[in-house]
Amino acid sequence: MLLVTITKGTTPDAQRELTCYTQAYSAQTIRDTVSMDEVLSLYGYQANRSGFMCCPFHGEREPSMKIYKGKAGWHCFGCGDGGDIFSYVEKRDSIGFAEAVEELADMY
Repeated sequence: MLLVTITKGTTPDAQRELTCYTQAYSAQTIRDTVSMDEVLSLYGYQANRSGFMCCPFHGEREPSMKIYKGKAGWHCFGCGDGGDIFSYVEKRDSIGFAEAVEELADMY
């Protein structure tokens, strides 16, 4: 479990920076260890052999979300969102960065 201390009265950007600084070691370790394919398989998704899948964040019939091999992340050409494993978990579960790091740390 990760402990994050945020000072009252700081701006959201400062809070995120503090959170990132506090969890830098754990987040970097997870980023180096876990691939985007592993995160998708945890949620029951799998990209096709070209690395595309239907984006779970908006309705569509054709795959428009590109999953980049290894640790590179994802990008949806339909809605324009993209990022790394943490941003995917943040968006999917509607949580913040600290919770995404904690969730992935608990899974691995």
